[in-house]
Amino acid sequence: MKKVIGIDIGGTGIKGAVISEIGELLDFQTVSTDASKGRDHVLKNVHQMIQHFIENHSIDAIGIGSAGRINTQEATVVYATDNLPQWIGVNFIEEFEKAYSLPVFVDNDVNVAAIGEAWMGAGKNIQNFFFLALGTGVGGGIVINDDIIRGTNWSAGEVGHMILYPGGKNCNCGQKGCVEQYISGTALLNQVNETSHSFKHGSQIWTAYNEEDQQIQTCVEHFIHDLSITLHNIKILYDPEVIIMGGGLSESHHYWEEALSKQLQSFGHDPSIVKWATLGNKAGQYGSAKLALDSME
Repeated sequence: MKKVIGIDIGGTGIKGAVISEIGELLDFQTVSTDASKGRDHVLKNVHQMIQHFIENHSIDAIGIGSAGRINTQEATVVYATDNLPQWIGVNFIEEFEKAYSLPVFVDNDVNVAAIGEAWMGAGKNIQNFFFLALGTGVGGGIVINDDIIRGTNWSAGEVGHMILYPGGKNCNCGQKGCVEQYISGTALLNQVNETSHSFKHGSQIWTAYNEEDQQIQTCVEHFIHDLSITLHNIKILYDPEVIIMGGGLSESHHYWEEALSKQLQSFGHDPSIVKWATLGNKAGQYGSAKLALDSME
């Protein structure tokens, strides 16, 4: 039975796993990205993770999901924001394939999360869906007829950088008013802290929301409004069977799912178009493993 390494490289954490061709999770590790220490430090962390897995398992290939726009044919990063400094230009084949004499396959981190949900999660047996990741930033993965759509410049699905409010808040992509500045976990936390709060973590928001803090409720109402507009636009543009929502912020959906459903109904949409991701923070590992398994065939 084939066994592959699936690695998910994000701005805050690197998560890796050994997964079999039938989806068994055989080993798992997570470490801090420490992106501020630069590219070489991040790559060293990935190497240490791969070495651990290779020493303990018989591995057939390596799949990697990475933040940034990824040229999947050349396995290179063509664009990345400052969430991963110096990341543009990383060549994963040069870095890892030669080091371990194993085939290496790479894609954008949200694309591999979508692949993971399609394989073992909420997207199973759904041919056409949009995967919306709400975390530190906002990303999207487009699945049409069971295939990932990547785009001419490897940036298809980048809904986080659609303009929601022209001339609005500055974004680290250089534009103003991007979706990411309004519906990401970071954006919601920043908005809350522009009131009289000084929260360090998103979980504090939901405790206060549950306690009917009026300022928090107003912030969440704005978030739901902006999210519903984004979902409406995704539905109009792609007409997917469902929109699967994942990422850290989506895990709080039981607080705001009902309000979101009402907003979607006001736009004429059946709220059942939204499904919630089921793999949690392991979607990227499953997806990058599946990418490797499929690419080997």
